[in-house]
This record gives sequence, structure tokens and C-alpha cells, in this order.
Amino acid sequence: MKREEKQGLPFFGIPKLAPYLKPYRMLFFWMVTMGGIGSAMDAVIPLFQQHAIDHFIAEKTMDGIGGFLALYILVMLVQTATNYISACGACKVELYIGRDLTREAFNNLQTLSFSYFNQNSVGYIHARVMSDTDRIASTLAWGLMEGVWYIAYLLFAVVMMFVLNWHLALGVMVIVPVLVVSGAYFQKKLVFFHRRVREQNSRITGAFNEGITGAKTTKTLVIEDKVEREFDGLTGEMKHMSVRAMHFRSVFMSTTALAASVALAIVVTTARLVCETGAGLMEMNTSCPNEGHNRLLCHDPHLVGRITEAVKNEIGDRPLVVKLAYIPNDADLEIMVKETAAHGTVQGFSTINTISAKLVDANGNQALPGVGRDRSGVCGNAIRGAGLDMVGRLHAIREKLGLDFTIVGVGGVVRPEDYRAYREAGANAVMSATGAMWNANLARDIASSI
Repeated sequence: MKREEKQGLPFFGIPKLAPYLKPYRMLFFWMVTMGGIGSAMDAVIPLFQQHAIDHFIAEKTMDGIGGFLALYILVMLVQTATNYISACGACKVELYIGRDLTREAFNNLQTLSFSYFNQNSVGYIHARVMSDTDRIASTLAWGLMEGVWYIAYLLFAVVMMFVLNWHLALGVMVIVPVLVVSGAYFQKKLVFFHRRVREQNSRITGAFNEGITGAKTTKTLVIEDKVEREFDGLTGEMKHMSVRAMHFRSVFMSTTALAASVALAIVVTTARLVCETGAGLMEMNTSCPNEGHNRLLCHDPHLVGRITEAVKNEIGDRPLVVKLAYIPNDADLEIMVKETAAHGTVQGFSTINTISAKLVDANGNQALPGVGRDRSGVCGNAIRGAGLDMVGRLHAIREKLGLDFTIVGVGGVVRPEDYRAYREAGANAVMSATGAMWNANLARDIASSI
């Protein structure tokens, strides 16, 4: 096994692929540049939020609101434009390189000797030429693009963290070396195992193809059992390698989760800093489904209970509101209430956050191109039903347990009727983000309809 591990290509094989990247270097340049600018715009948004809270809300003034909105809209427009350009560039790179690799692979097949085709099945060759070339092209394009996005965002985010509060930034930075070292180690292992999985998949495809095309020969020679055993052996090896890959992935995710838990411990320090600002209440977000892959904090009510208890000890009498994602099971939701509100550590729930969903077009195909972009955070009209459902069930649990906590309804509030629906469902207060973006007079419309 160890000897095989050393057979991997250095730098993930990128030097071997450099000739295919060269014709599109300018496209790569603009793709990377626009992606970096988009990430920078995303990273400066907290500064706008800070100014809005410290100036407009805290000081109860609208002085400078015109310039603030103009600059904010400019940042949003630049971010949208750069993200669009970089995404289009990634799509073009994926298509162009995929075409070039497939063409080169096909042309190279014409130069190979008869012995190669005798040693490798048609299915195996087909899988390597068609499937693997597309995967390589997609990885090069979107892998590079997402790498630029994440690295640029991380760098700018670190800068913004130090600008906003360098004490807290230093505390958070403690976990960064752990993530970097573990990420590098596990990434190397995962690349190796995923490469072996793809190779084995090619062999299975070849065997499957031979099983179909050679069915007559198999039956004539009465070797069905032999063919079946060989295929079972291939699939068994595939299972073994896939399990190994998932093992390392699970360990990596666990390591990341541990580091995240350390970061969550820093929330206690954040709570202390919130108290120093004189804030009247604190909201703790336990749900961020936008990345779409990992388990949300709010799905572990016992952990939420321990964290909220620590936070409450720091903020004292200040009300603590917990933001939840959609929790489909009534029993799990009731446990969340019992672990928090019933203990007096939480005075309200804000629900719901955006919902992670698989995005498809009218034909049922992946709507957003690229590997790992099949799911995304969805908000607005699409989640109103889930938001109302959560409020209604929270209200029922509140009545059942005889508790007194606030329910803040969130999700798809774009009309006065939506506000009334949330209040009728049991919400003490209602918030809107998407609706207010589309209609600046939404709050006024709601007030006039009451």
C-alpha cells in the first residue's frame, strides 16, 4: 500500500496538465482576478454592517444614509459582476479543457499498439477517456476557482477580523494552524484513494461492458459463475477503497469539527465583548446551511444546551435568542426547547435560517454548474411554508410545556399577509430580509395594514 501511495503525481498532476492550460491563460487570469475581487467585496460587508449598527441604529440618526447606500450598492454590483465573470470563465475553461483532453486522448489511442487493446477492455478505455477527462476538466476549472474564492476570502476575512477586533481575531487564529496541517495531510490521502477509486471504477465499467458484449461467449463456454466471481471481486475492491476514502474523510471532518468546537468556545469571549458594547440582547446563530454538506449545530440540542449555558453565564440578565434551521422532527425540536429555554438559558428562538436544497432547472438537471455546487442555501418565498411550520410547532411546544419564551418568525416575509400569517401561527415578532430588499417600504406597508 505504501509503495502505491508514492506513485501519485507531484502537485496533483498539474505540471502534466500545464500544456492544456496554456492556451487559456488569459481566461484563467481574468477568472482568478475577478474571483479575488468578488471575495474581497464579500469580506468588506461586515464593515458596512458595523457602521449601520454603530451609527444609524445606535445613534438613531439617518445622517449619511445616502452615501452609505450608494457605496453599499456599488460594492454589491461589483461583487455580482465579478462573480458572474469568474463563473462564466470557469464554465468556459471546463468545456474547453474537457474538449481538448478528450480529443488528445482519442488521438493518442490511434497510435497505441495492438497489445494495449488486448490488455485493456473497451469499457475501461471508454471510462478513462470520457468520464475521467470530464472530471479532470471540472476539477481544474471549478477547483481552481473555488480555491481562489476561499483563499482570497480567508485572507480578506482575516484582515477584516483584525480591523474589527484584533483581540478576538487572535483567539480565532489559534485554530488556523490545526486546520491547515490537517487539511494538507488528509487532502493528500483523499487524492490518493479517490484516484484509486476512479481507476477501479474504470475496471468495473470494462468488466460490465465485456459481460454484455461477450454474453454469448460466456454462455457457450458455461463460465457464468467465473465471470460473476471476477465481477464480485472488482466491486468488493471498489467497496474496500471507497470505505477507506470515506474513513479518511470522516476523520478529516471530525478534526475540522473539533477545531470548530474550539472556535465555538471562543463564543464565550464574544459574549463578554457583546456585554461591553451595552447591547440589549444577543442572538446566537446555530444554523448556517449555505455550504450544504456538514451537520448543523442546531441538530445537536444537547451541545446547543451546553454552549448556551456558557454564553448565558457571561451575558447575565441579557436575553439570549437562538437562531434555528428547519428541524423536521417534533421530538427533536422539543428536546431543543427543553435543553435551552426550559433551563432558563434561552429567552427566544429565531426561526428559520435559509434551507440547504438541491437546485435543479426545469428539466431536473443541476442548476449551478461545477463540482460540489449541486446544493445551495435557499431563502425567500420558497421557505415560507417551512418557516410558518416551525413557528407553529414551537408555539405548540411552548403551550405544552408551559414555558415563556419569544418566537421570532423568519422566512419568506415579502407581503403584509405574510407578517399576519406568522403572527397568527404564534410568532411574537417577525423579521424580513429578502422582502425588505425587494420592497424598501415593506415595514411601512405592514404597519399600515395592522
